[in-house]
Amino acid sequence: MNDQDFWKAVDDMGWMRNGHDYKRIGLDLKARIDAAYEPQQAIEIKISLEAAFRGKVNALYERLDDVVDCLGGDSFDDLITHIVGLGEAEYAAVMADPSLGQNRALQDDYQESFAYCFHAICDDIGAARGYANDGWLAAVAK
Repeated sequence: MNDQDFWKAVDDMGWMRNGHDYKRIGLDLKARIDAAYEPQQAIEIKISLEAAFRGKVNALYERLDDVVDCLGGDSFDDLITHIVGLGEAEYAAVMADPSLGQNRALQDDYQESFAYCFHAICDDIGAARGYANDGWLAAVAK
């Protein structure tokens, strides 16, 4: 999935613009993909979207790891995924100036957890790979 398509998908999810109900957002994402594509193509789109998300999260983690010093593991993960969920402009700003991530952390200006929006599509990915009841782990395992 190219960057333009990834950021369009993130924008369509509406994290914080439409609230932060990750279950609703995730189910809506799944429904939109399932309605737009044949089943096999939908799985491919879901795999590509999840991989692109993971790539953005990993890059931001590397960028902020030595800068954000006020959060522990799970909260740090929530901050990172929240920033990705806010979209391309916020992500690019924090990548360019990591102190913005530290400031967001200090102000407790993030929500748990944009990553959870991907659980529904990861359940489908896991099922397509033959895993049952652990789709999130199956989706991210290669």
